[in-house]
Amino acid sequence: ATTGLKEDVSSTLGQHFAGTKYSDLPPEAVVTVKKSVLDTLGVSIAASSLAAGGRELAELAQEGGGKEESTLLVFGGRVPVWMAALVNGGLAHGLDFDDIYHEGPSHPSGAIIPAALAVAERRAPTSGKDFITAVALGHDMLLRMTFALHGEVDLLGIWLSFPLIGVFATAASCGKLLGLEPGRIQAAISIALA
Repeated sequence: ATTGLKEDVSSTLGQHFAGTKYSDLPPEAVVTVKKSVLDTLGVSIAASSLAAGGRELAELAQEGGGKEESTLLVFGGRVPVWMAALVNGGLAHGLDFDDIYHEGPSHPSGAIIPAALAVAERRAPTSGKDFITAVALGHDMLLRMTFALHGEVDLLGIWLSFPLIGVFATAASCGKLLGLEPGRIQAAISIALA
């Protein structure tokens, strides 16, 4: 099924995300993703008791109810996938200790990994290789977009780049985890723009 979307950068990204396999990743990318996942989980655990608002955000999600699709990190309980991504994303950046790429500058994992974990759990079973591939592609996209803007726009003076740009990379990563075809990943990136 075609989405009828125009051929542009988002189309190229959709094709890249849909067509890239684990075996296409450089070994150092795999190692980096594994370290980023561990780092994200570690800072999320710390934020659960040290960051303001983490517990309250988790309680809000638990009280909201809905389809039990994905787990809230640390606090437990299953909530709709989007709520798990929101709460876990808040924990991931709650202490501002999540991983950073200084040359960007950006915090790629805080934007991508919580949503990817929530979607992977909802879609279960998801292989580790599929998860690593989606996160690696998301990190690459987020950092490339940050580099494209860095120097053109004072990102730190206006907005932090990872939530601004992270929404696009996260949408594409989650589309990859869901097994979407290129046009649907392109549509997810376009919806993120809206």
